[in-house]
Amino acid sequence: VSVRMKTLGAQGGYRVNESVLSNYLDQLKILETEANPMFRVNLGSLMQLPGVCEPPALEQLAKETQQDLLTIYGKALQDVIEMRTREGESVVADLLGRADEIETILTDIAGRVDDVVQLYHDKTKARVEQLLEKKLEIDPEALAREVAMFAERSDIAEEVSRLTAHLGEFRTICQSNKPAGRKLDFMSQEMLREANTIASKATDATICRQVVDIKTAIDRIKEQAANLE
Repeated sequence: VSVRMKTLGAQGGYRVNESVLSNYLDQLKILETEANPMFRVNLGSLMQLPGVCEPPALEQLAKETQQDLLTIYGKALQDVIEMRTREGESVVADLLGRADEIETILTDIAGRVDDVVQLYHDKTKARVEQLLEKKLEIDPEALAREVAMFAERSDIAEEVSRLTAHLGEFRTICQSNKPAGRKLDFMSQEMLREANTIASKATDATICRQVVDIKTAIDRIKEQAANLE
C-alpha cells in the first residue's frame, strides 16, 4: 500500500531548527568580520541550508491520521474482496457450464457406441453378402469374431466412465473454498488424456467430431484455471 498525504493545516508546515540556524549564523558572523564588513546574509538562502528547515514529524502525522487511513484502507480492501468474489463466482459458473457441456456430449457418445458396433456389423455383413454372390464361402464364425474384435478395439466404456468421474471431481473442486487453480489444471489434463484416448479408439466420424468439441471445452477450462490461485 502506498499513501500520499498533503497536509494543508499548520501541523503540516516545516519547522525551523533554531539550534542549527544559530550555528550557521555564528560561522557567518566570523566571515563577515574577517572577510567583508559589508557582507549581508540572505534569510531565504539560510532556510535552504541543510538541517535548518525540518519536515513535520512523521510519527505525529501518522498518529493524527491513523484512524482515517485505516478506515479508507479497510473500505478499499473490502471492495477488492467483493470484486474478487464476484469475479470468482463468474469464473466458477463458466467452469461448471463447461463441465455440463462436456457431460452432455459424453452422454451422446456413450449412447452411440452400440450403434457404431451395429453399423460396423451391418456393413461387414453387406460386404460378405456381396462376396457370397460371387460364389465365395464366408465362415459365419469368422464374421462374428471380426465384429467382436472391432467391438473390443472400439470399446470406450472405460474412458467414458473415467472422464465422467473426472467431471464429478472437477465440480467438487469448483465448489470448494480452497485454492483450486493447480487442481483444476491437473484435472483438465486428466480429462484431456481420456478424450484423446476416446478419439484414438473411435472409428465413427460423429464421435470424432464430438471429441473435438470436448477438447475445445477442456481448453477453455485450462485457460480459466490459469487465472485462479
